[in-house]
Amino acid sequence: MIAYTCGVCGYESDHLFRKGKHLVCFRCEERLDSVPSFDWAPETTVFWKRPDGTFTLPANRDAKIPPEYERVEVQATADKRRIVSAIDREEREKWERVQVGKQRLNEADESARRSALRDRMGSMSPITRDFAKYAMDQNNSRPRAKYTGAFYLQALEFDASNREPYRGVDGLDRGRK
Repeated sequence: MIAYTCGVCGYESDHLFRKGKHLVCFRCEERLDSVPSFDWAPETTVFWKRPDGTFTLPANRDAKIPPEYERVEVQATADKRRIVSAIDREEREKWERVQVGKQRLNEADESARRSALRDRMGSMSPITRDFAKYAMDQNNSRPRAKYTGAFYLQALEFDASNREPYRGVDGLDRGRK
């Protein structure tokens, strides 16, 4: 379906490009005075609601629903954002639990290794001992793991601040590089 034909350069496209407050042609960026109306609505996203009320995203929209799960179709962007935030919050809680477990294991192991190193430091030369202290200090000051976000919908992540670098000269999304 062709959405418009530019009156200046004759370019035909089914995509519109906004520059400031006006719709413009992808090729010549000339302002479009008349644009056809569209019967457009955001794409429906399918989520699965677990019995405990949390959500997950199926591998594809036609995937077989697990027993006791409920299929939820969401069209409104605000509702999608709410569900995505809930899924990401759940993923962050899982990540934090894993980090606590790792930290407990590492603390016990690290304590034993540090004790053994301190025992050996008595027989080390001053230069070697200084290096061992330096290495322990560096280890103590290293950055710890940070949660970077495990879940997002690409359609909700692009806005005017980050969309343009991924567009080609014809205005079509070229994906993240």
